[in-house]
Amino acid sequence: MMTVRTRLWGVLARWWLFERKLSPTGESRLSMRCWWSDCDINRHMNNSRYLALMDVGRYHFILRSGLLAELWRRRWFPVLVRAEVDFKRSIKPGERFVLETAYERVGTKSAVLRQRFRVEGEIVAEALVTGLFLHRGRAQELRPMFDLYPHLAPEPSEPRSEAVPVPS
Repeated sequence: MMTVRTRLWGVLARWWLFERKLSPTGESRLSMRCWWSDCDINRHMNNSRYLALMDVGRYHFILRSGLLAELWRRRWFPVLVRAEVDFKRSIKPGERFVLETAYERVGTKSAVLRQRFRVEGEIVAEALVTGLFLHRGRAQELRPMFDLYPHLAPEPSEPRSEAVPVPS
């Protein structure tokens, strides 16, 4: 059976062997397949599995962005403090999907990531997750990390949105 830990080991191996750099768009893209072990009694991916796979996507994002060594050196631990998920349609067993992870916005101590599940280009679930980094139980300022890795600093802009414009 395909467990989340097995997928995480696969992500680590793929990163170690092939994927050292984050894409120029600053987005992590992780291709997966929905297995029967991901499904609930309704024969679609269970909502808790989406959250577990989003964890794998965030680890992939940290690996590809190059932050892992610095986080390890500083003994910072990423933690999720909020998750808001919109489910648009089910992912069925056997279906392939892509999990995209990118910065949405960054505060002084927290970062909001956008994570999207896509099937054949269509967004089937979308989440905004807020995380921070802890050291000895305290949230850490993010600015020193972006000073070390300026290519990771998100653009100072409004949050991305796919809102439909209102006619005047």
